[in-house]
Amino acid sequence: MNYSRVAWPVLAGLLASCASQTTPTVTTPAPAQGGLYTLSFQGIGSGNTTVTAQSASRRLSTQTLADVPEPLGIERTPVATSTFVTTKDGVSTRHIQVTFRVTNTTAQTQSNLVLAPVITADTDGNPANNAQAPTVAGTPFRDVRFFDGSDASSAASQLILTQGKTLQGTQPALNPAQTPYFESLDTSTLTPAPPAGLSATVMKSGWLAAQKLAPGASVDVTFAVDLRNVDVNDSRAQPYSFNLLFTAGQDPTASTVGSSTDAGSIQGSISGWKYGQAKLTGEYGGAAIGMVGTDGAVNLKLPTPDSIQLRALLQDCALDGTFTSPGMKTSSPYLPVYSLQDDYLGEMSEAIPGSDWQVGRLYSDSRAVLKGLASCPNSLPSRSAFDLNLQQGWNVVQWQYNSASDRLEMKSVTPGTPTRLSFTLAEKGVYLTLPDQPPYSSLSLRAGESQSFNAVFRQNGAISGDITLDTDVPGVTIEPSAVTLPSLAVQSKLNAQALTRSITIKAADDMQAYSGPVNIIIRQGGQEVGRYSAYLQVVVPYVSAYILDTYNTRYLSQGSTQSIPVSVSSQNSFSGPASITLTGLPAGVTASTETVTLTPGANATVNVQLSATREADLGTFTARVGGTKVQMMSPGVPVAVTPLQSPVNLDQGSQVITTTQGTWVMGVQGGTRTFVRMLNGAEVQREMISTVNTYSPISFSAAADGRLLVVYNVDANPDPYPVQIESAIVRIGLDGTRSQQQYAPEQLGNFMNLGAFDSAGNFWFLRLVERSAPAELVRLDPAGTFTTVRNDLPNLYGGGTGSLLASTDRKTLSFRLGGQDYFVETATGAVSSIPAVSSFTPEALSNDGVLFGTQGGRVFQVNRSGQQSAVYGTENLYYFNVVGVDLIDSNILWLRGSYSGIARVNMVTGERKDIQFGPSSSVRVVQADLNAGGGITALLEGSAPGMSSLSILK
Repeated sequence: MNYSRVAWPVLAGLLASCASQTTPTVTTPAPAQGGLYTLSFQGIGSGNTTVTAQSASRRLSTQTLADVPEPLGIERTPVATSTFVTTKDGVSTRHIQVTFRVTNTTAQTQSNLVLAPVITADTDGNPANNAQAPTVAGTPFRDVRFFDGSDASSAASQLILTQGKTLQGTQPALNPAQTPYFESLDTSTLTPAPPAGLSATVMKSGWLAAQKLAPGASVDVTFAVDLRNVDVNDSRAQPYSFNLLFTAGQDPTASTVGSSTDAGSIQGSISGWKYGQAKLTGEYGGAAIGMVGTDGAVNLKLPTPDSIQLRALLQDCALDGTFTSPGMKTSSPYLPVYSLQDDYLGEMSEAIPGSDWQVGRLYSDSRAVLKGLASCPNSLPSRSAFDLNLQQGWNVVQWQYNSASDRLEMKSVTPGTPTRLSFTLAEKGVYLTLPDQPPYSSLSLRAGESQSFNAVFRQNGAISGDITLDTDVPGVTIEPSAVTLPSLAVQSKLNAQALTRSITIKAADDMQAYSGPVNIIIRQGGQEVGRYSAYLQVVVPYVSAYILDTYNTRYLSQGSTQSIPVSVSSQNSFSGPASITLTGLPAGVTASTETVTLTPGANATVNVQLSATREADLGTFTARVGGTKVQMMSPGVPVAVTPLQSPVNLDQGSQVITTTQGTWVMGVQGGTRTFVRMLNGAEVQREMISTVNTYSPISFSAAADGRLLVVYNVDANPDPYPVQIESAIVRIGLDGTRSQQQYAPEQLGNFMNLGAFDSAGNFWFLRLVERSAPAELVRLDPAGTFTTVRNDLPNLYGGGTGSLLASTDRKTLSFRLGGQDYFVETATGAVSSIPAVSSFTPEALSNDGVLFGTQGGRVFQVNRSGQQSAVYGTENLYYFNVVGVDLIDSNILWLRGSYSGIARVNMVTGERKDIQFGPSSSVRVVQADLNAGGGITALLEGSAPGMSSLSILK
């Protein structure tokens, strides 16, 4: 048996007590008949209180507290009477207690004799037929009167029944030497015969006269009454006399009363016990050291603990007080209660009736006196007050927690002090064991198979009824899934067995391999009441699979299909067909399901077809292998869904311009300048222009209606030599018709390739008449007329210039020259300028005349007033060029990367989306242009000739 270190709450020592007592002359007892009895109190507060006893009826009927066989001898006059007054918070209380000698004049032993107060009431409202006046409503007191004899029934509520008390200092305390007064007794069937005309109701309380009263034996019983709200200076203002009505009953089979007479044993009974024969152990799950009978009777003999079970009483504590045996060791038992089949029912405890004191048994290996206050920093609470006088062997102690002083208090209990036994039912639950399963072993199953076990269900807290069984591992089930627990209230056989059932644990056919914890969860009414925990291994024949080359991103363009090779092999003797597919796919992306048949130990490679619709979401995801009984053995492969690409039949594309009638792409095909118009992903027009060579300067544009506009150099001499270079402007309609104008070199100059067409088809360019002369801004209209708009611009060789930038609507042009940014209104020819911003290179011109360009890895904008500001959301955009502001959503700015990407930036929210077309080593964004309907069209170039394509983005 395992005893623990003492853990009783502690209490300060008893204070000195005093009381005034008067002892009347003892007379020969006169036998009073069983039934109703009356104590008559006279002279309350006069200094000469007298009390007499008399019988009030002749019969006592059957009851839970059974009949006391008549006659029961109660002396007419008391053995002792005492009163004293205490005052607290300005309210005074008179404490009255009187002791009568009660004798068992029958031939039978009286067990647990209780004297219980009785309330009487008029049955018909006619006082004329009453043998005596009833008690004051709701009380056992009748004939309550003041000093002058007037009725004092209104003060009956100030009379309180209690246990005899003593003084501790100036305040009252229950006197453990006096007859205990019990509350909450079962008196439901106690029905003494009332006086004529009245009914009688027994209160659920009373004084315990004796646990055992042998024939002819006597016992002194102290009745106590407190009278509250007394005036110590005027006894006439309080009840002067009253009668207390009571009856007698006994419980010959069980009660809540224990005994502290023998510290090494606990005897008594537990009220309301209904769990049959049970056993008491000194530890949880230990051997029985005592029994609880089917009637609740307790008989427990505490064994002597061995040296291992003893612990120091004050360990790591500082004591302010006296301790005569500091080296002593103690032990105290737990009192768990188990059914005979080892169901944990709950805890038994002891207490002193009518108080907050708990009672415990403490074994000491030596005699010791311990008085004082101990400080134990490792305990909660950290302070304990002791008043102990311990004998070697078992001792009875009482303890409580004093919240006012935040300390535990413990003191010795006077031998023979009555105690009350109680039982606290444990929380309802089920303790499940598999006795045939070796300790710490794991449960092993194969998918689709099952295993049976003997299961023992321990019914903690006397739980009974239907329970369900399930597990927390998907695919693992229990059969049967429901069990009915029998009621323990009728268990009384000495050889009763715990509930044992055969349960079957099954793994589903389609379960994946599993290795980890499993809990068999037990529920009642949907609430968990227990669980059995183990380690589970589910072995599953499966196919291991991994994607080949998972380190490189796969690029899947919208509207295309790509093969993803997957290596598969048989594991755990898998045999048969297996379905292989890819999972984790976004909207618009699908994967084929490929079937492969494997034999044990075999392997193979399958190609899963991954397809994207033309509307699939752009972005990167991770594709993973899936399928029936397939486990992926490697990380998934990253897949980037790229924009739809329409091939353009050119050896190499170099420039793109969008119109309402399709997109013109300029490039080279077979060494010849070639222009291809693409509409809805297909080629609808092809135009070829023979120039001096493919590297000759050329300016290329298109009207909004799709007509092609080209400026280029031609050889005007039909003979091979010498070459006579002239400049030409060709206008090509949608039907292929051409009109061409040729000009001498001095008319267009050497910078005509930097020119731009406006919305009216005029060609604007910068020209030098002489190398050192000022530059001219010239407009050439469709009729072939040259107009010099400005002739005072800085020399072209003096301050570098780039191509003329045209707004998307081609109504505004801009160019940089001589440290100035110039703006041209094409409709009027008006020219304005602002100082060029240092380190800022214009790359695009919006329709409202704002310049956009990059500077230090970020996009800036410069308005017509020369004010510069950073564009929100364009941080760290190195190696990007501005395409322009979206023609539908002016909050969107498009940029083209120097390698393989397009960036879409919301200039209000800062949200940025990067769009990839493939690895930079194989795909490059050559150029891009804004679409009239929003978005852009990007011209892409592959890693080999003939791999140009267009991609339209929104």
